[in-house]
Amino acid sequence: AKQRLLEWTKVIVNAYPGVDVTSWRSGFNDGLALCALVHFHAPRELDYYALNKGDVKGNLALVFDLWKRRWGIPQLVDPEDLQAGRAEE
Repeated sequence: AKQRLLEWTKVIVNAYPGVDVTSWRSGFNDGLALCALVHFHAPRELDYYALNKGDVKGNLALVFDLWKRRWGIPQLVDPEDLQAGRAEE
């Protein structure tokens, strides 16, 4: 199930410019894939094409705030935690 969910996610988000998800560890730590996923399902909530692709912390904060505010999804990681994972790759 985990692999099928990843494959489904890749089909959706890898169509967006700047997104290249290859695994659960790779591709989610710059915020673009998460923003693309939201934009795909709710384009009125987030304009992917207006994002500053270089603002990793801002993109992550934006998507986490939107999830919490709009859908009540709690933030379980900090943007800094995902950025630290990016440096480890």
